[in-house]
Amino acid sequence: MPASSSLVLDRNIAFVSGFPKQFKVSEDKSTGYALLDSLLSSGEAASWVSFDASSGTFHVLRGTALSASGKNDPAIKHDGPFVVANPDAYNQAIFQAALADHAVIVTPGHDTKGESHVLAEHQSKPLSLIIRHCLYESDNLYAQQLLRTIGATTFAAPTASGGKAAADKVGGATLEERGLNRLADWLSGIGVPNSEVVLFDGCGLSRKDCISPHSLNLVLKHMAGPEVNGPYLSLMHQTGAKDGSGKFSLKTGAMDTVRGITGVLNNFSGQHLAVTAIINGHTPSVKNVRMALGDLVERLKRVKLPPSEPPPTSVDAQAVPSKSDNIKNN
Repeated sequence: MPASSSLVLDRNIAFVSGFPKQFKVSEDKSTGYALLDSLLSSGEAASWVSFDASSGTFHVLRGTALSASGKNDPAIKHDGPFVVANPDAYNQAIFQAALADHAVIVTPGHDTKGESHVLAEHQSKPLSLIIRHCLYESDNLYAQQLLRTIGATTFAAPTASGGKAAADKVGGATLEERGLNRLADWLSGIGVPNSEVVLFDGCGLSRKDCISPHSLNLVLKHMAGPEVNGPYLSLMHQTGAKDGSGKFSLKTGAMDTVRGITGVLNNFSGQHLAVTAIINGHTPSVKNVRMALGDLVERLKRVKLPPSEPPPTSVDAQAVPSKSDNIKNN
């Protein structure tokens, strides 16, 4: 995905051929750090690029690649896409070049009167459509920017308990950090245990992200509402019969050896179940995982759960009884 920053463009996935002609490109041989240089020569690490605004230069560091035999070949170099090391500066350069291509010249400085002028405005689509796109397409950039937007609208004022120090702590945090703090507060507010959610980003790409099936089910229950008709459910992918029987509002997830599915199921008995299954470290055929998850959902469609009994154990997580009879927690 494009590098996430305060300015995101549709052309900021880095290839050498896409660098603006207004700037210089430097093919660097070394980072100056032994560990990073060893990674670049290992055939396992991605290559990256950084932009030096003072010299107007894109610094490219190409790592070696694996040959057809699967062995590292120092003669083969990565051509991209490159990881962007400093996306804020990089994206600003891309934007400046795009303006120059349309005869718009940007010069440093500001209005001596201290006044700001609106150059352009853009009205985005409704948030519901943005979320639907994010869910349907599993768009990591959208998810990350939604988190950053939350961070941008999170402010702290001095309080009797926290004082000015608390406000300064929030003011000095990155947009991601603000967004994650706000998200953590929201999760705690709806009863999700802090120990079951560890997030480092808004899109789930970080290998450090950890989340339990139970915590996802608690989020689903909250979003569904007491009548199980919350608007969020309509934004998820829908399966089932036209009459609503067997309806499943769901979201899937996948990354290498990880597969997951989460959603709200209306089974054939008219009961609503929060269903989450997460499979980690699965090295055999992914086809088998999909078949197993599909079989799990079909079984749950036909099950009749007693109102006072815990539901059956789901994949990779022990079932937790629901606090109400409106929606079961699988």
